[in-house]
Amino acid sequence: MEMYDYIMLLNLLAIVSTTLGSYLYVSQMVKRKGAFLFHTVISLFFIVTTWFVTTTIWYILTIQVDGLLYIGGMLFNMIVAIFCSTVLLAYLFVQRAYLIKKYKKGNK
Repeated sequence: MEMYDYIMLLNLLAIVSTTLGSYLYVSQMVKRKGAFLFHTVISLFFIVTTWFVTTTIWYILTIQVDGLLYIGGMLFNMIVAIFCSTVLLAYLFVQRAYLIKKYKKGNK
């Protein structure tokens, strides 16, 4: 494998770990404060920021080598970020009632 394959795997790891961290952030904050939509938007901002940073790093490393390598990596990062955001949103909206119930139970 080339160096760029490992860099792409690190970019993938960064986006996926940000998604997991975003879920933990939302679940903890909804249990504490109860503002579901606000914290969901913040967690999506984390994922978009991570995507932007990884794409910028990919641009800096690959634009001198090959344009097609840059475009392929950028599209792959974008697809992974969209997939992770969709999975996060779907899981959060399924868990929404449960998280809000725990918030209301904790405040009684």
